[in-house]
Amino acid sequence: MRIALACSGMGRVQRGYERFTEDLFNAINDRESVTLFKGDGVKTGTEKVLWSVSRDGLLKKIFPDSSVPRLQPYYYECLTFALSFLPHLVRGRYQIVHYIDPPLGNFLYRLRDKFRLDYQMVYTNGVGMSPRHYQRPDHIHQMSLAHYQTAVDYGIPETRMTVLPPGVNKNRLLSAASKKEIRRKYGVADDTFVVLSVSAINRSHKRIDYLVEETAALSKDCLLWVDGHVEDESILTVASERLGRNCRITHVSSQSVGDLYQLADLFVLASLEEGFGIAIVEAMYSGLPVLVHRNAHFSWLVGNENCLVDMENRGNLAARIAHLMDHPLELGAISSANAAEARKRFDWSASKEGYLEMYRRIISGHN
Repeated sequence: MRIALACSGMGRVQRGYERFTEDLFNAINDRESVTLFKGDGVKTGTEKVLWSVSRDGLLKKIFPDSSVPRLQPYYYECLTFALSFLPHLVRGRYQIVHYIDPPLGNFLYRLRDKFRLDYQMVYTNGVGMSPRHYQRPDHIHQMSLAHYQTAVDYGIPETRMTVLPPGVNKNRLLSAASKKEIRRKYGVADDTFVVLSVSAINRSHKRIDYLVEETAALSKDCLLWVDGHVEDESILTVASERLGRNCRITHVSSQSVGDLYQLADLFVLASLEEGFGIAIVEAMYSGLPVLVHRNAHFSWLVGNENCLVDMENRGNLAARIAHLMDHPLELGAISSANAAEARKRFDWSASKEGYLEMYRRIISGHN
C-alpha cells in the first residue's frame, strides 16, 4: 500500500490533530509504505516538510479573529500546503491520502479532480463535523461511536465509515521522574492544587474563558495551567486579570506534554463537543482524574459518570472542582479508574492493525 498522511500544522502547533497524525505515522510506518507530509520539523526519507504560509505571523495580523472560513489564517495555510503537496501527489501515485484538517480536504478534492489523480481520500473526523459535510471524502474515519451513530442516523452508508479510536503514545506520556521532581523542575510547590487543560486557547470551541471564570470562582486557591496554541490573545488578558499568578499559559512540545499530566492534580476540558478528545485520553492514561461536559460522546469516551459535568451552566464546574479538592480519596479513586480504562481501550500496539485493515478495505473496494 502507498499511503500519504498529511497535516499542515505538524511542526508548528500542538493540537490533537497533530499528535494523532504523528502517533499514527509512528505506529504504522514500519509495516507499510507511508509518507508523512507536514508543515515544519525534521525531514527524513519518509517525512516531508511542505512549504506553506503559517497560520501565525502575518496572516494572523491580516485576518484577526474572523468567523468566515475564507478570512481565517488556517484556510490559507491549508491552501498553500495543498499546492505544495501537488507535485508529490502526482509523482507518488498514492492509493490513500489520509488527512484530518477539513479545509485541506476541500483542496485535495479539487486537485484530484483537476489533475485526474486516483487517490482515495480518507478524512479523520477530529472536530465532530456534521454528516452534511461528508460529500467529498471517499471514506470517513470516525474516532467516536457517538459520531458514527449520528452519521448513520443521517443516512451515511456504514460502508463509507470506520470507527477506530486512536491510541496513546505511552512513551511520550510516562516519565521515570516522580511528581515531586517534575514539579520542582517547573517551579510548582508540592502543596499546590493544579488544574490542567491541554487545549487550543480560544473562546468559541475550547471555551477557555469559561474555564478561567469557573476557576476564579473557587474559594480555595489553585493553579490553572492551560497548555496550547493561542488562537485568541484576549484570553491572556482575561486570565491575567481574573487569576493573576494563579494561571499559567504555555505551549510546550509534544515530547514535554507528559510532564504536565504528571504534575497536575486534575484535568478539565471545557468544550461542549469534540471529534474525539485526545488530550482527555492522554490525561486518563497518565492517571489523572478528568472532568468533561456531559454528553453522549464524552460519556462513551471516559466511561465514568464521576467525570461528567453539565458545563453549559456557570457554577457547575467550579462546584465539582471544589468538591474534588475537598475529597482527595474520591479524587484518587477516579484517577485509578481512569488509568485502567484508558490503558485497556486506547493503545496503539493494538489499534494500529485496525487502521491498516481500514486502508486495505478502501483500496480493495476502489480497485
